[in-house]
Amino acid sequence: MTNISIDKDIRLSKTHFKDIEELKLELILVQEESFELSAAQAKMLREREREADNATDKGLAWDRSRITRKNA
Repeated sequence: MTNISIDKDIRLSKTHFKDIEELKLELILVQEESFELSAAQAKMLREREREADNATDKGLAWDRSRITRKNA
């Protein structure tokens, strides 16, 4: 068994993993939770959202109820 120390305060959902792949997935999820958009990225996404709202071309509809925002 190997002990690993990380100086940064990271909150993992569990402390026992069956293999390295499961640990990798957990670390990816931790990174995703702390993800934030820059002002430029948020502006670009709002513009694309506006385009999608105003689109007249036939295509797949998108379900707004499945979209959640932390910092809009």
